[in-house]
Amino acid sequence: AVTDFLQNDLLGQAGSAAQANRSHEPNPNLTVRETLDRAAAAISTKFQGHPEVEAKLRRTMANAYQELGEFARAVGQYRIAAELFEKLHGDNHRETQLTRLQLAGALREDWKLVEAIAIYEKLREQHRNTLPPDHPHALNARHGLAVAWRVIGRSREAMALLQEVYEDRKRAQGPNDPRTLTTLDNLATTYIESGHPRRAVELLQKVRDAMEKLLGPDHPDLLLTLGNLATAHNAAKNGTAAREIYKLLIEKNTRIHGPDDHRTLRAQAGLASAMIDCGETEAGIELYRQVGDRSEKLFGRDDLHTVQVRANLATVCWKRKKYDEAIALLEHALAVRRKSIGEANLSTLTTMANLGCCYRDAKRMTDAMPLLETAFRGAREYGRLNWVGEELFAIHCNELQRPEAMAVLKEMIAVDRARFPAESPELAIRCFAHGRAYIRIFAHSDAEALFRESLAIRQTLAPDDWQTFDTRFMLGASVLAQKRPDEAEPLLAAGFAGMKQRRERINNYRNVMTSRLELVVKYYQRQKRHEDAARWQAELDTFNSRSNK
Repeated sequence: AVTDFLQNDLLGQAGSAAQANRSHEPNPNLTVRETLDRAAAAISTKFQGHPEVEAKLRRTMANAYQELGEFARAVGQYRIAAELFEKLHGDNHRETQLTRLQLAGALREDWKLVEAIAIYEKLREQHRNTLPPDHPHALNARHGLAVAWRVIGRSREAMALLQEVYEDRKRAQGPNDPRTLTTLDNLATTYIESGHPRRAVELLQKVRDAMEKLLGPDHPDLLLTLGNLATAHNAAKNGTAAREIYKLLIEKNTRIHGPDDHRTLRAQAGLASAMIDCGETEAGIELYRQVGDRSEKLFGRDDLHTVQVRANLATVCWKRKKYDEAIALLEHALAVRRKSIGEANLSTLTTMANLGCCYRDAKRMTDAMPLLETAFRGAREYGRLNWVGEELFAIHCNELQRPEAMAVLKEMIAVDRARFPAESPELAIRCFAHGRAYIRIFAHSDAEALFRESLAIRQTLAPDDWQTFDTRFMLGASVLAQKRPDEAEPLLAAGFAGMKQRRERINNYRNVMTSRLELVVKYYQRQKRHEDAARWQAELDTFNSRSNK
């Protein structure tokens, strides 16, 4: 049965006569993708009563779909294979767990991240009881979980787990094993997302050199690393280096995979982005249009690769205030993603939020608010979408809707407390940001509580950091706003002096200091404490006069 399936339903489909014999319209240019589709349709009847064989063949076909970038089709085949293995052998059997691991990987690539994470976490628990920590399947499950965490914005947890997997792989598989290098590649990518792109560039260059020596200049894993290296250069404001890497990737992918492969088109879209970052805006936009048109011709207007390119172009149009074009592209992208991958998906929610902001900037607030509110409600699991709450909060503030702004802010605080451990640096950062937001809506006692929490963490973890002194200053400002000047003054003075001493460490030093001093002057003026207001105004004037020299 297996031989007949391979000869006639899969490999034999290259010929027109064989196609006709299987009740298909003869196609002399039948693609691998179409061949797989036809074989997938035949497999259930072909192997009825042979579930083990069917499961293994479906898993192999799923892998082929995944290689072609057909992640939804891969998910479907992996899912059936996993169910068959579970019925045959149970949930803890090696074949079941291996197939579920591959299913989670395909789900991740298909942006179904919540389900992927649930599978990875279940596998990690199962492996703790059945496999040593350095077993390849256990390492793969932990690695996949960390990558999925990174994608949804749980960067701190992802970085810690990737570091752990990297050390285990170095011991078990060696520092130059391709799997170890892939883990280091993903660890480097977390540095991009946590605001350290130069460190990412350093690590990715190390991975690139090792992979090229080990695997050769054209290996697919090396090409993935080159793509990540280009992204890191872009994030580090080195668009020229990114542009050259994308050009190299286009050449390699065209030669290895062909001009119409999704990897080639993705590299061309990356080049378009790098060109825009280098100031070649019109040429970059034109390349985006060409890539989108080519993808649409090859895969269809509603293909997710096509939609991604169009959504990237929409972002560029939005930034250039071409709202009509941006809105049309984002509306289509949102409709496709809602239908294809669901409303709760990170990609869908991101598109929804971008469209909401575009509506807002186009003065279409009645269209903007439902989208932003829906995106905000759906964003709780995705750290990458923190900015949606901040945008919604800003809109409520601008519309003088204080109760609504307060409700959004309280929900953001609750989400952050659930995401970050107590006394962690991330929680200190978020408490400080939310404290400033409370000041904006005149909730000074709430601001004070958050500034105190942030300061307590920072004094323990980084007592000499300029942000610790900034937090002390803002705590003093929130106390002053509540008409407690005697308590506020020591905090303000110590914070101000500490920031001045550390000015070399502060980006946008002038803007930071000006905003802080103006706030204190305003509070004293409101309380008619004219001498104190004049004293801090003198500091502001002195600061501005020195900054202007």
